[in-house]
Amino acid sequence: MQGFRVMTRLARLTPASLSRERGAVATIVAVLFGGGVLFGFVALSIDVGSIMFERRQLQNGADSGAVALARACASSAAACAASTGTVTNSTLTRLNNVNNNKDSLGGLDPAYPNPSGGLVGLCASSSSLGLAACPAPSSAITDCSPVPTDWVTNGVPYVEVHTMTKEAGANPTILPNQISRMVVGGNTGESVKACARAGWGSPGSGGGSLPLTVSGCDWMHATGGNAGGGGGAYYASPVYTAASPKGYGGAGQPAWPAAAATPPAQNPGGEVILMLQSTSSGGSHITPTSCPSWSGHALPGGFGMLETVSSSSCLTKEFSFNWVHTSTGQNTACDLSAYVGKVVAFPVFDCTALSLPTTSAIPPPGGNCTEANGNNAYFHRQGVALFYLSGYAVNVTGSATNKVKSLVSNTFPCSGGDSCISGWFVSGELQSGNITGPPSGGGYFGAIAVVAAG
Repeated sequence: MQGFRVMTRLARLTPASLSRERGAVATIVAVLFGGGVLFGFVALSIDVGSIMFERRQLQNGADSGAVALARACASSAAACAASTGTVTNSTLTRLNNVNNNKDSLGGLDPAYPNPSGGLVGLCASSSSLGLAACPAPSSAITDCSPVPTDWVTNGVPYVEVHTMTKEAGANPTILPNQISRMVVGGNTGESVKACARAGWGSPGSGGGSLPLTVSGCDWMHATGGNAGGGGGAYYASPVYTAASPKGYGGAGQPAWPAAAATPPAQNPGGEVILMLQSTSSGGSHITPTSCPSWSGHALPGGFGMLETVSSSSCLTKEFSFNWVHTSTGQNTACDLSAYVGKVVAFPVFDCTALSLPTTSAIPPPGGNCTEANGNNAYFHRQGVALFYLSGYAVNVTGSATNKVKSLVSNTFPCSGGDSCISGWFVSGELQSGNITGPPSGGGYFGAIAVVAAG
C-alpha cells in the first residue's frame, strides 16, 4: 500500500507541477549557493578578526616587554645582556603571555637573534648594549615605526622587542585559521607579529615634587660631577621595609652614609648640606661654595624656593621653554617634613632671567644667565635630580614645619636665619612623558626616564 501511494503521487505530476518543482529546486540551489558565499564571508571575518585580536594581544606583550627590558638596561649593562642578565627568556615571555587573553601563550621572533647566543626577538640601538643592533624599520605593519629623529640626534639608547604567534599544540608558531581550514582544507594559518620600542635617558619633565631648585654648579660640588651634568657619585637608593621605613640601616638595606661636612666642603656620594640662604649675622655662618651668589642668597647660583601650582601644593609650577619661577620672600607653604626620609625630585638649572623668556634661546636675548634677584627670578631647568631628604631648615608660611633634624647626625643641618636642606643624591627612574638626551653627559643629573616610542 505504501508503494502504491508513492506511485499514485508520481502519476499525478503534470507538466505544470513539474515546472513548479524545477523552480523550487532552482530556488533551493540559489539559496544554498548564496549561503555558501555568505558562509565564506563569515569565515573570512571570523579568521581576520581572530588575527587582528591576536595582534593586539601580541602588541600588548611587546609593549610590556620593551619597557621592562629598557628599565633593565637603564639599571645596568649586565642586565641588558639578556643571556646572562636579570631579564631572561621566561621573564619576557611571561610579560607577553599575561597580556595575551586568547591563549596565554606567546613567543619572541627568531628573526632578531642575540649575537651572544642568548635571547632572540630582541635588538638595541647599539650592539654595545649586548644585543643585536636593530635594523632600520621597514614599512611592514608588523615592524616598529621609524625611530624618532630627535632620539637619533641626541643618541638616546633604546631596545626593541619583536613578538610573534605561538599557539599551543603541534604547530606552536602560527595562528590557525579555524573556519577557513574547515572550508578549504589544508590551510596552515598565519604568522602574526608585533614590535615595540622603548628608550631611556634624561627626563624632560616631572622634576618638581618639591618646590626647590639647585644650580649645576652646586650639584657639581655635592657629587663631584660636571657642572653641566654627567659623572658624579651617587649614594645607594633606599630600600624600604616595614621594619625600617626610612630605607637604610636594616637587614637587606644600604648602610647610612657618613654625616655631612660643613659646606663648602662636601661629601660626594654621601650626605651633603645645600644652602638656600646664609645670613651675614646670626645663624651658622656657612660660607657658600664658589658658585655665584647674590648677597648671601642663592640667587643666582644655588637653591631657591619655587612657585607651586597652588598655595596648598608642593608641586612646582612650570612655564614655557622649561622655566620655573622663584617664590617671593624665600618662604614656602610646602611642609617638607612629609618628605623627610623619601626621595624627592627637583630641577637643576643652568640659567636665570629677570622675566619669563619668550624664546627657547639660552641665554635669552639680552640676558647673560646671571640675572635675577631674591624677589623675582626665573630658572631654566637643564635637568632633574633625585635627592634623599634627610633633614632641613627653611623659612615657611602658615603651619608648615620649618625644620627637621638630619636622620644621620640628629642635628639641624643649619641654624639661626640660615636656610638649607641635607641629604644625598641618588640615581633612579622618574616618570616623564619625554626624554631630552642620553643618560650621561650634559643634562644628566641622576634621574632617568623610560619612555615607549614605537
